[in-house]
Amino acid sequence: MSAFQPLSLVILRYHVMDSAKQTESELVWDFFKQSPQGVFVEVGANHPTVDNQTWFLEQRGWSGVLVEPNPDLVRLLVEQRLRSRVVHAAVGAPGQPDDVDLLLGLNPLHSTLTPMLGDQLSGKTVRVKLRTLNSILDQVGVERIDFLSIDVEGMELQVLQGLDFKKHAPRLILIEEHRRDYTKHFYLRHQGYRLVRRTGRNNWYVAPDSPETVHTLNSFSEKIRLWRKMWVNPPFNKLRRKIVGCFRQTP
Repeated sequence: MSAFQPLSLVILRYHVMDSAKQTESELVWDFFKQSPQGVFVEVGANHPTVDNQTWFLEQRGWSGVLVEPNPDLVRLLVEQRLRSRVVHAAVGAPGQPDDVDLLLGLNPLHSTLTPMLGDQLSGKTVRVKLRTLNSILDQVGVERIDFLSIDVEGMELQVLQGLDFKKHAPRLILIEEHRRDYTKHFYLRHQGYRLVRRTGRNNWYVAPDSPETVHTLNSFSEKIRLWRKMWVNPPFNKLRRKIVGCFRQTP
C-alpha cells in the first residue's frame, strides 16, 4: 500500500503564463530557441508527467537526470521517463548527514525534509539517502547542464551549495522561491547568475555569459510584476507572518 493518497486523487496544477498565454514549460523551451536537443537536471522531479518541469522537453528530444527522494514517485519516474536517468536521493549541502527522514505530504508532490507552518503532512516518514548534486552528476557522468530545475520544498539553498558552478554552469536555473528571504537570490548573484524572469512561484536565473535580460524576456507588465513580487511584497508578507504568529501564540 502506498504511504500516501493515490496519485489519481491529487489535484493537478496547470500554470498559464502572461507571455502569449504559454505554459511555463513552453517558455523554457522558447528560451532555448526550441532546440531539439539539450540536457536537463531536475532536483525534486516529483511526478513523471504531472506538474513536471522537464517532461515537455523530454518529449521534444531532450534527456537528463531526475532526482527524487520519494520511493513511490521514483518507481513511476523509472517506468515513464525512459530517456532520463533517475536517481533516488534527497539533495543537500556538503557536510550534511548521509541519511535523513523524508516527511511525506498528504499530497505526495509536497513531501519535505524541512517542514514549515502550514505544510499538510501525512505523519509518515521514509529514510532516504542525502547526497550533493555534485556527487550525483559525477555518478551519472553529466558535466554540461542546459537547464537546472530545483523544487525541493525548502532545501533549495542546500542544493545550490552542493553544486560546482564553474564545472557545470547551467545556462538556465529555475528555482522555487516563496520570497521568505533573499538568501538564495544573493547566493546565485554571488555565482554571477542574474534574475531575469518570474513565472508562477519560480524565479529564472541565467548564467553570467547569457545575453538574456529582464528586458528581452518580459513584457512591461511582467517586469512590473517581477519587481513587485521580489522587492515590494516580501517585507509586507514578513510582517503579516509575524502578526499571525503573535495571534496564534496568544492564549
